[in-house]
Amino acid sequence: MIFVAVATGLPGTGGGGVLNSPKNIFDARMALSLLHLTNGSRVVETARILAVQPIAFYAYMSGNLKNPGGHHILIFDTVKTNLGNGYHPHIGVFIVPKSGTYFFTWTMYHEESSYHSTELVVNTVVHGMIYAHTNSGEQDTATGNLILTVNAGDEVYIRTKENLNLGVILSDAYGRTDFSGFLIQ
Repeated sequence: MIFVAVATGLPGTGGGGVLNSPKNIFDARMALSLLHLTNGSRVVETARILAVQPIAFYAYMSGNLKNPGGHHILIFDTVKTNLGNGYHPHIGVFIVPKSGTYFFTWTMYHEESSYHSTELVVNTVVHGMIYAHTNSGEQDTATGNLILTVNAGDEVYIRTKENLNLGVILSDAYGRTDFSGFLIQ
């Protein structure tokens, strides 16, 4: 957790806002007590400590998936990071905990002689897609990246496109099929 001090009515803040000095960042111990900023010998104003909780997740599929079919939500069941607890690995969905602008990325790892098209969906609206087609004797990856503004409670997930799905989606010791995202602001 990051703590930021916000003070109003102090010199150099224009009557409000965050001070531009090292005194603005406090650790968790400092946040447990009230802080009084002073100007000489008088108390100017009590600072408010605002907790900024980071939101980020990273998960990958624990195994391969053969011929998933159309509009199949992919389950990224091995979770390595889930700050803010927005990612739900049992259903493969990131439920947005806080409105804002997020960066999302997903990578698909494909077996030889396979082709798959996948989509990043917010609620029921497709916002991005990737496609990969491998030939015999090849394996390949495809990655999609998006920056989206979403609202608290929106559901973000990766699913296969209605068509263009045949073969194996890999996720093993040689490469991962994964999904991640984080709050930008």
